Amino acid sequence: GFLYEKKNEESRAEKAYFEALRINEKDSDVWYNLSRLFLKTREFEKSEDAILKTIQYDENHSSAWNDLGLMYADRGKYKRALSYFKKAIKIDEKETIYMLNLACTYDDLEDYQNAEKTYYRVLKLDKDYVDAWYNLGVLYQNKIQNYAMAISSFQQVLKLNNKDIDALNHLGNIYQNNLDKVEDAIQTYHRAIKINTDDYLAFYNLSFLLIAKQNNWNEAESLFKSSKIDQDFQDTYALLKMLFEYHNQNLGLAKSYLLNALDYIGNTLHDDSKDDWWRTGAIVSKMGYGQHFTEVLEESGYDIIMRPYYEAIKAYDEKDADLYLNTVAAEVREP
Repeated sequence: GFLYEKKNEESRAEKAYFEALRINEKDSDVWYNLSRLFLKTREFEKSEDAILKTIQYDENHSSAWNDLGLMYADRGKYKRALSYFKKAIKIDEKETIYMLNLACTYDDLEDYQNAEKTYYRVLKLDKDYVDAWYNLGVLYQNKIQNYAMAISSFQQVLKLNNKDIDALNHLGNIYQNNLDKVEDAIQTYHRAIKINTDDYLAFYNLSFLLIAKQNNWNEAESLFKSSKIDQDFQDTYALLKMLFEYHNQNLGLAKSYLLNALDYIGNTLHDDSKDDWWRTGAIVSKMGYGQHFTEVLEESGYDIIMRPYYEAIKAYDEKDADLYLNTVAAEVREP
């Protein structure tokens, strides 16, 4: 069965595994291999049944408990997932991936104190575990808002992999959004672009910086045009296009790009591009187009769907949008 899997012959692999079970129905390893095969073929109910059979015949099968945890985490049942990861760790307390999954689940449950502690437990087992340092950096940046510790964590990532452009983009965003260290942010984004000229995120982040912090529209638009559209960040692309049309006083085109961005996100802001919407709202307000922007939100029903965001943009018009763009205080960045 395993050899058939390697050849991507899933149907023959399944038959071979069941042949093995006819010989020994209690072979936990065969049941476990079946569960992984069913995951590969996206037969999730069968995969869970096979995992439960694995545990039935070997309650100390740590990988099975870990996979069961992943299944429940994927369904958003984090408390159940937590218990399964803990069982896996009790069996094999030195397996870093089990500990990492436990930390991520605490994060999903918004139990940031335990998430932080558990990431450090991972690093105690393996001080060079890049994913643990990276996740810790994101936790400090976005949830705990300890930017010094976030910077330290991302710098550890870069010590282990100096070409990690995701870590560089996070660092650049901290310098830009939270610490108002514009030159540090610019250098960090350029470092990411130098590593990978197709790194659309660095292009987008630097474009926002040039507009918001330096009012350098020409360089921002030139930089933006040299970037590539990424399917995962179509809303950010559309928002930047909208800003350039506002700058050129083309309100009709600006509206169409805003509608494209809204259509892409559906009913909620996406975590990966949420900050771009907050940046955009403040910039639009600062440009004097806040009313037009909110009118488009009203016309498309997003004054209701994204009420907190809509109210924040309205508030920007009444206050000073520069407060958002330059503050280090998180409470000003979110409604």
